[in-house]
Amino acid sequence: MQMEINEHIHTPYICILLQALDKWKAEHDGQVPKNMQEKKAFKELFAPMNRFRSAQSNFDEAEQAIYDCYHKPVPDNVTQICDHPSVETGANSFWIYLAGLKRFI
Repeated sequence: MQMEINEHIHTPYICILLQALDKWKAEHDGQVPKNMQEKKAFKELFAPMNRFRSAQSNFDEAEQAIYDCYHKPVPDNVTQICDHPSVETGANSFWIYLAGLKRFI
């Protein structure tokens, strides 16, 4: 099912980023992009995802967030929080965001 333009332009950039990451990992043995060449190739996944070129601020935000995802190592205490059982249930938005973060760890 294709999203309509209103749904498409209101999709949070983190959802776009996670969808692209899932696609990347499926094609690269579950690994995230590691070097500059892979990160550049990862960024190229966004263009075909954006069906409505005139309304793309969320796609721009997703592309800008790519490099931030890989610049800083994730502290151990954040990793421990991401392993909390509530992440799997998505009891509220905090745990849902952590579930998204966990995909990058």
